[in-house]
Amino acid sequence: MENPNGRFLLKWASTRKLGRQRYVFRNGFIGFGITLTVLFTLVEFVTRGSLEMSYLISRVVLLPTLGIIIFSNQWDSQEKKYNRLQV
Repeated sequence: MENPNGRFLLKWASTRKLGRQRYVFRNGFIGFGITLTVLFTLVEFVTRGSLEMSYLISRVVLLPTLGIIIFSNQWDSQEKKYNRLQV
């Protein structure tokens, strides 16, 4: 059986080479924020047949911002875990 901590260390070592900004932008802003914005907008359009501009603006602002916050915190958490396991 493979050591899960060893697997984490290898995976995070390659992830951290990208850098914090790229990680947060790619995973938080685009992967979480923009993807959910598009998905929720499509669901609204399909179910209602139209778009409510105030909801659209809220999604465009809130979801990417939330993604940045979540993945920024995740970066910090993963870095702490990585540094703790490195010792």
